[in-house]
Order: sequence, then C-alpha cells, then structure tokens
Amino acid sequence: MAVGARLARRALPGPQPLGALGDRLIWAGWLPACIAIGLVLVALGARGWGVAAFLVLFNVVHAALRLWGLRAGWRAGLRVGSVLSHAVLQRGLEIVGPLAAVAFGAALPLVLAWVVRRGQPWPQVWDHFLTAAVGTVLFVVLLQRVHPRLSGLGLALVVMGTVLAGGVLWP
Repeated sequence: MAVGARLARRALPGPQPLGALGDRLIWAGWLPACIAIGLVLVALGARGWGVAAFLVLFNVVHAALRLWGLRAGWRAGLRVGSVLSHAVLQRGLEIVGPLAAVAFGAALPLVLAWVVRRGQPWPQVWDHFLTAAVGTVLFVVLLQRVHPRLSGLGLALVVMGTVLAGGVLWP
C-alpha cells in the first residue's frame, strides 16, 4: 500500500495544475456565463424560469465535466496528467472566457434597466436601457484611457461600484 501511494505521488503532477484548470474552466468561465444568462432572462421577465435556466445550464455542464474527468482519470490511471491536454478541455478554455464576457456585457445594461424600471412596462424602459448601455460604454472607454493599467478585475469592481452607487443615488 505504501509503495502504491509513493508511485501515485511521483506520477501525478500535483493537485494545483488540476485545480487551476477547473478554476479557469468552471469557476472563472462557465459559472459567470451562466449567472449572466440567468440575469438576462430574469431582467427580460422570465423570473423563476431565469433562475431555473441558470441552475440547469450550470449543473448539467459542471456534472458532465466531472463525470468525464472521473472516467478519463479512471482509464488513464497514473498517467492522468496526460488527460489535461484533451481537446475538450482546451476548446472549453477557449470558449468560456469570451462567452462569460459577452453574457455579462449583455446582462449589465439589461439588469440596470430592470432595476431602474421598478415595475414600469418595458416600452417605457427602453430610454433608460439605451442610456445605461451608452453610459456604460462611455464609462469603460473613459476609464481605460484614464487608467490603462487597470486589470479586468479592477475594472469590473469600479464598474460595479459605479452601478451600485448610481442605483442608490438614482431618484
């Protein structure tokens, strides 16, 4: 038993490369994309169906990836590190980042308009929506010119802080 444990420790690259791959693929890509899609659906009037769509989208892909990883790891045995170069994982990493960015780009003005309308019918909200969308784009462009070294996380925090402050101060 001790010999098998030592062999496994030498054969595996360690938990960090596996964890980093999962963090980038699921937690930094797929989860934010699903959250943004759910928010868009709620803002468009889907209410509980938007939440259900988020739960189904996230959990189906997340569970399928875990099942695939378990099966691939079981088949690969001590050569499980080679599974990390599989095309499914590499293609997933290429897709989820831009998908999350586009989904949040669509969700931000829609959710802001949804919060601002406070029960008004959608035709009366489009002016607020367009103002919010144009204001968001102008704010991001201005912020990038003023502070070009700001990271994506820093930019997101500044934008969300501004949206929060605007929501609190909006009459």
